[in-house]
Amino acid sequence: MWRGRERESETQRYEKFVKQFFLDDYLEESSPRNARAIYESDRKQETINVSVLARNNEDTLSHTLSMFVHLEQSVACKFYYVFIENGSTDRTRELIIEFLSSRNGVLKSPENAESYEGQHRVLRIANARNAVKSYLLNEATWTLVVDTNVFFNVETILALFRQHPTRNGAGMLCAYGEIADVTEVNGRVMIEGYVHYYDTYAFTLKTEKGLQSFWPLCLFKECISCQKNLEGLGFLSRGAAINVASAFGGLAIIRTSLLRHESINFYSIDLNKASKLIDETPGVMERNFMCEWVGFCRSLDKISGEKILVVPESVVYYRGE
Repeated sequence: MWRGRERESETQRYEKFVKQFFLDDYLEESSPRNARAIYESDRKQETINVSVLARNNEDTLSHTLSMFVHLEQSVACKFYYVFIENGSTDRTRELIIEFLSSRNGVLKSPENAESYEGQHRVLRIANARNAVKSYLLNEATWTLVVDTNVFFNVETILALFRQHPTRNGAGMLCAYGEIADVTEVNGRVMIEGYVHYYDTYAFTLKTEKGLQSFWPLCLFKECISCQKNLEGLGFLSRGAAINVASAFGGLAIIRTSLLRHESINFYSIDLNKASKLIDETPGVMERNFMCEWVGFCRSLDKISGEKILVVPESVVYYRGE
């Protein structure tokens, strides 16, 4: 009987965190009647860079672009778009060109992309992310980095800036990315989100062992699945911004000067050569290379010493596999 009650309680607890909504309602709910300004440490942000990587993303890109449209309509700020596209065989490039026809921005391909073909996915993505550097506007204090397979609204962005990142010594603030089931229901996009930090491949902490990844598990109290698999470890609360060694989550704001810095780069970390810096559990070692965000955050910390924060108040939903 006791075990049965425990399972029932756990199921109820899990269901309490399940979210279900339609994307169009989600966007409209976050759109104020009067466009509001974005303030960062009491300074109004006039322009924000937006960085997006795209390759064969036709299935999600149209939704991503629609979210940018809502953002433009809801915020009193200008956006400059930098799209890096590499060899798509679907309508990805066509959709971006159409989007940029009435907006400020560029569509580029990463340099030496052909030399990265056939290499590990992380190496290719790191090269593409570094290609953004030279196209960002210096006058835009912050750059919004967005993956094309996440769903967000205006409140997601505003919550990042409410942390007053400059005042708090932060160089990068990441949204809290939740895995979600995304389906089409009568022509509408339905999102069902669950509290599990999806980008655990990028999520690392500084521990006594050094830089440590817990992939594929996360360390947040609300994630029941991970709590069962990581008994005995301390868990992180989602109640406040969390200072981490590395994270991403699908959406982040990063100080433009750091993204453009010649010594701060995205790069892969070969786990077989850097095993003393990370945990050596079989699941992690099979990945061969750590996420390019781990390399970026390591160089950001080394060069600037500025904080990398996960902001649980800022939530995006990632289309799970």
